[in-house]
Amino acid sequence: MSEARIRLYFRVAPDNPILQISSRERSQKAEEWLRIGADIERIERATNKLEKIANRLEKIVISKDNGTVQAVQEDRDPKIEEMDRKLIMDILGMGGSNKQ
Repeated sequence: MSEARIRLYFRVAPDNPILQISSRERSQKAEEWLRIGADIERIERATNKLEKIANRLEKIVISKDNGTVQAVQEDRDPKIEEMDRKLIMDILGMGGSNKQ
């Protein structure tokens, strides 16, 4: 049995690329493009979250004394650490959550 389909009604500009698709294939192509657009938006949100995490991560400092590289880590809240870890796992598709 096939999944129930919902019909959407909306207007597009006359130069919208969907109108270049034949009317027989237009519905399928529009659904594909909508899914791709949603995936891109999800990736953009994930990228923004990763950038915020990266800004909170430890800072690298080069010691002038002996030329060694040392990691200087700010005090971090363990709850934030766990949230960051879960977010990264979700983005990598290894977590149990499908939240967007």
